[in-house]
Amino acid sequence: EPLDIPLFRLDKEAERRHRERLHRVRRERDAIEVETRLKALRGAAQKNENLMPYFIRAAGAYATLGEMCDVLRELWGNYRMASVSC
Repeated sequence: EPLDIPLFRLDKEAERRHRERLHRVRRERDAIEVETRLKALRGAAQKNENLMPYFIRAAGAYATLGEMCDVLRELWGNYRMASVSC
């Protein structure tokens, strides 16, 4: 039977407020500290270390999740599901 699953829709005003907060955090954070933490994350990922402490430290410096994921994408690329032929 068909499912009716409601999708979350962020209204334009909430999106605007969120973007404004994100821009303010990026302006006010210590950019050198963020870069230091992201470099540490990159180094740990290259050494195959436990990354959780590095994620926590980067988040504590106000690095965004996107910035942290960008570091990993630079090293490992994007996941691509293998195609399966029948």
